[in-house]
Amino acid sequence: MSNNTTNRYIDKYSLDSPVECYKLNLIGILCILIFVLSTFFNSALLWTFIRNKSLRTSLNIFIIALAGFNLFGTIVELPFIIVSNLSCRWIFGKFGCIFSAFIMYFIGCTSIYLMAAISFERFYIIYKPMSIRNVNSRTNLLVILACSVNGLMWASFPLLGWSHYSLEGAYTSCAVEWKERSLNVSSYNIAIFFLVFLIPLFLIVTSNTKLIFIVRSLPAKMKATQDVQTKKRVASERYLTIILMIVI
Repeated sequence: MSNNTTNRYIDKYSLDSPVECYKLNLIGILCILIFVLSTFFNSALLWTFIRNKSLRTSLNIFIIALAGFNLFGTIVELPFIIVSNLSCRWIFGKFGCIFSAFIMYFIGCTSIYLMAAISFERFYIIYKPMSIRNVNSRTNLLVILACSVNGLMWASFPLLGWSHYSLEGAYTSCAVEWKERSLNVSSYNIAIFFLVFLIPLFLIVTSNTKLIFIVRSLPAKMKATQDVQTKKRVASERYLTIILMIVI
């Protein structure tokens, strides 16, 4: 066990990547492009919400949160990947490996929970248009906090001894350990597969599938609603729902 731990955390850091350097350089260049585009578009989206008070509604808080997490992950995580792929090896040591993997996993887990929350929120509002009045910023902020806490919890478990973070096969990025077959690692991987991936994915797919059929019949249903403001808001949410389904 001691030798395995040493190999896992020390020996790999002194090795060049087993992947050809030119391939890693291409990945690094691609990541630079992703970094630029992600930083620009997420920043532009956040700036739009900041500049336009009318857009800062309780229903758009999820979008703001998702863009914020994406921008944070882009700025903090991608530089590790870019530099390592251009250097053809991991150069940030053990602490850098754990830190970058933790940030990436925290953002990833939180984002999928947020997308599940967005999908369900859109389904609920379109399915019950009058429920828009009951949706407020406080409720949505609590949901965002719950998504963040869940993401933080799952990202923290490897730091506390349930599984661990390690270098991936190319030695230019770090993530949760996938290959090890010990009970400690396997049990964590099974848990996150169901609780962080499969269940949120099921909620996302189910909600958006139902939304497709509801959105088609929405105009006919809204004829029975007399509240003009509710009609306008639901019409706006209808278009936003279509956009969000594409984004997700």
